[in-house]
Amino acid sequence: MCARCGGLAFDAEPAAGGTLESATTAAGGPDGEAVTLGTVRTNAGPVVVARVIGARPGSEVALRLRDGALEAWRPRRARAAA
Repeated sequence: MCARCGGLAFDAEPAAGGTLESATTAAGGPDGEAVTLGTVRTNAGPVVVARVIGARPGSEVALRLRDGALEAWRPRRARAAA
């Protein structure tokens, strides 16, 4: 349900990236390794929870599905030619 208008109909819109708003790390991932989860405000507007790879809050991140889980990762930017 839309928090603003109470509507139940939504249009699909791609959300390939956004801004990592917060992150927390906890033990309990595969093989007992730590897992970082975070909230990402997508460029489309909604907030999603994703596994965080190499990003800190405030970073622009890309989103992808990997092994059925949503991941937020910080893509490397191309360096400017000198």
